[in-house]
Amino acid sequence: MKTSFHKILGLSVLILSSVCGLQAQSARTGYFMEGYSYRYMANPAFAPTHGFVSIPVLGNAMVSANSNTGLNKFMFPGNDGRLMTFLHPDVSSDQFLGGLKDVSRMGQSFHAGIINVGLYFGRSFFTLGVNLHEDVFMNIPKEMFAFLKQGMNCSSVSYNVAGFNLNANAYLDIALGGSTDIFDNLRVGGRLKLLLGAASADVNVNKMDIAMSEDSWKINSEIEGVLYGEGFNLEFEDTPPFYVKGLGQFSKFGVAGTGLAVDLGATYSPFEYMTISLAVTDLGFMTWKKSAASKLQSKGEVTVNGLSNLTKKDFEEGSTTVDDYFKKIGEDLETMYKFNEVDVTEDGKGKLHTTITAGLEYGFLENRLSAGLLYNNIANPCGANVNDFTMSANLRFIKAVQFSASYSFSNYGHGFGAALGIGEVLFLAIDNYSPYISRQGVPLRETSPAVTIGLNVPLNKKDLSKRTPGTLGYFGSLLK
Repeated sequence: MKTSFHKILGLSVLILSSVCGLQAQSARTGYFMEGYSYRYMANPAFAPTHGFVSIPVLGNAMVSANSNTGLNKFMFPGNDGRLMTFLHPDVSSDQFLGGLKDVSRMGQSFHAGIINVGLYFGRSFFTLGVNLHEDVFMNIPKEMFAFLKQGMNCSSVSYNVAGFNLNANAYLDIALGGSTDIFDNLRVGGRLKLLLGAASADVNVNKMDIAMSEDSWKINSEIEGVLYGEGFNLEFEDTPPFYVKGLGQFSKFGVAGTGLAVDLGATYSPFEYMTISLAVTDLGFMTWKKSAASKLQSKGEVTVNGLSNLTKKDFEEGSTTVDDYFKKIGEDLETMYKFNEVDVTEDGKGKLHTTITAGLEYGFLENRLSAGLLYNNIANPCGANVNDFTMSANLRFIKAVQFSASYSFSNYGHGFGAALGIGEVLFLAIDNYSPYISRQGVPLRETSPAVTIGLNVPLNKKDLSKRTPGTLGYFGSLLK
């Protein structure tokens, strides 16, 4: 039973460790591309060369992932050249556990622009949009992997597997933004976003002490989870104590949470062809309604007796003793996952992925070629923030075609990036693609890749009329 249980759970974790992201709203490699319509999502002071209206959903769709571990921490080459999982007996505990961090973090994010519109009024640029956001994050403590790998490797051993966390969110934002020139070389911008929460889930293993001996296993656990959503309905067992059986039929869509966020940004050009940019985005809050919440809790102690009372005859073919014994063990372990519903006394507080962005770009050959350096600090509600440095080379030799190539370094890995813009109509990008991948395309090391596609219809063009250097820009002319 132990071997089967360890293999199933271990392989599940192995699959999850290779699919992993913190939420971004625009491509890092496209940050310095003037034709990329959605640079304003990273810095609201940016404005594209044309106004635009997005193709619904495909106007700015991005899927991203990240993990501070990779497949090479769970798969090892054998003597015959074939790969072995970390559960294989030829892989030592020291070899496997020595390569892991104290907490393995992984996640996935998806962003889609349902509809976005951007328009120029002189040199001022205004945007209105509705966007969908979804993310899932997971933290797995190293002690869980130690339990899976080692099990009972001596007459008595104990594990503390507390610290596992799973967090998921889905929400819409309705955003209104604008940017304008204050001086010829200084531009500022901002966006105000109304957040409408659709669903959220947060699961925490607050306590799981596992004591194993030759005669018995003793598991003392405390697990709780909160689910927010207007249409979720719990189903309960028919007999006392009426444990939660699962989710019933989804009944309706509704707003389970609300919030506000702002984006603020500025760009400054100290001299021609150099631009310094700074922004903070997703600065705000999200509140989940207690009336739309279901809180579940499971706590208690389970003791599973060992095999000392079984005889050799019990293991003979046709004997039902062992089958009955393991069935009883399974029923005992199931009580760990029997959840009661408990009262929710207050609204939930959601955390946003507040991001600080700083950029420096310098152009050559009359700005047909430029070099850029970008820094991002992205808040992670479930663990360590992402610190990312991206270097890029940007080509603008043909007006209708722009291309950028990048390389990123972060505490979630490093990799190449590339972006292609055709006019203001089509944009394609991939960020932080790791050069270390398996034959199946699965990252072998820490990674945070992202793929972006954008399809838009260009509208009016920016007013390029000359102004006297050093004077107030278009914004100032409105005050005259």
